[in-house]
Amino acid sequence: MKKIILTLAFAASFTSIVFSQTSNIESAVLDLSAKSYESAKKYIDKAYVNEETKNSPKMHYYRGYIHLKIANDSTINSNFPDACEIALRSFIECIKLDTKKKYEERMDDDNYPIGSITSLVNSSFLCNNKAANLFGSKDYDGAMRNYELILEAIPYDKGKDLAKNNLTATQIQLYYSYAAINARNDKENAYKKCKENKTADCEQLLTDKFAFSDKAKNTLTKMIAANYPDPIVYIQLEQLQLADGDTFNALLTIEKGLSVIENNKDLMNEELRIYQARNDMNGLIAKLSKSIEVDPTNVNYILTRGNLYDRHKFEFLNKKKTREADSCSALAEADYLKCIEINANDTFALYSLGALYLQQGNPIIEKINALNEKKPDYTQKLNAFKDDLKKLFEKAKPFLEKSYELKQDDYDIVFALQQLYIKLDMKDKAMEFKKKKEALTR
Repeated sequence: MKKIILTLAFAASFTSIVFSQTSNIESAVLDLSAKSYESAKKYIDKAYVNEETKNSPKMHYYRGYIHLKIANDSTINSNFPDACEIALRSFIECIKLDTKKKYEERMDDDNYPIGSITSLVNSSFLCNNKAANLFGSKDYDGAMRNYELILEAIPYDKGKDLAKNNLTATQIQLYYSYAAINARNDKENAYKKCKENKTADCEQLLTDKFAFSDKAKNTLTKMIAANYPDPIVYIQLEQLQLADGDTFNALLTIEKGLSVIENNKDLMNEELRIYQARNDMNGLIAKLSKSIEVDPTNVNYILTRGNLYDRHKFEFLNKKKTREADSCSALAEADYLKCIEINANDTFALYSLGALYLQQGNPIIEKINALNEKKPDYTQKLNAFKDDLKKLFEKAKPFLEKSYELKQDDYDIVFALQQLYIKLDMKDKAMEFKKKKEALTR
């Protein structure tokens, strides 16, 4: 009999403990109804950490709803900055545990839906606003944490209400990548300053930088795998890869983007930058030519290609490949003339064409220097070469002078004109531009 009494006593004790814990939920509900949100929070927090109630869908529902109310109450929400995050996490857990769907469809006294899914959606909007504010204040970790939570919540939004209000998974992923990239850049800048100041723990900053970089890359890669139709995704990933010196994968990223968004100018510009970073002149010229086919009046493309032909010319001259050098010179001239045709006041095109004509005189000067004064045809050849030189210099003159009219403080233009006037034996002008040149800094 004594044993039975003890057993009954233990049962009564156990029941009272369980009731004590569930009573925390009931007390929280009562305070919630009375709009005593801070008191309700104290009770529900106790239920949250207790083994008997921590996996209760009811506890998670009310924990979420209490914190949602706190997040929306301007008189107290500043005291609980994580309220929307706790609310959203709670509704996610409630939906997972609520196998009987008891908390999905609920209405308040005013017939307003307050079920777990509706409340999850409302909490997601609050967390999105919070993430934007954290991003603005450069708390990128906090912004990323909220975006991760929203991404976890989106699959539970049965009515797709978040997507209907432009809060899609891809949109949140994009915001997340922005936050990760900014966090990466902050860590990189902090690392540089740390190294300059020779303070401790610099390597941890470098580790953090790469961690954020990986998070951004992983998110952007997922979006690219889904053929996300916005060039910014491909450009963001490519720029991260370029920052790591990975031109191979950077080029693959942009090529993937161009396969999804054909002839996109932003992507094409990035592709050109990669070829420049790789110092692949032939590849860059080929890509520029393709870009010009798509956008035939783009002066930047044409001018850049002309400049590349111009530079390529010197490589052939150094190798004594005169014919190839002349071909490059002719192609550069054609591109410069095309630029001037499109924009008669393109200073760089005008200067580049004038300088090209000046440079074309160098081989003729070499031929003059190689003439044999003792040969009978010396004077005839000398005069012929001088005539050719003068024609080239006269050809250069209007383009260089026009470029000077447009930009009189450019050292290169002033120096080119000084040289031109010397070659044309215009001594006064040469002296004038010599003084102008000396007054400028290169």
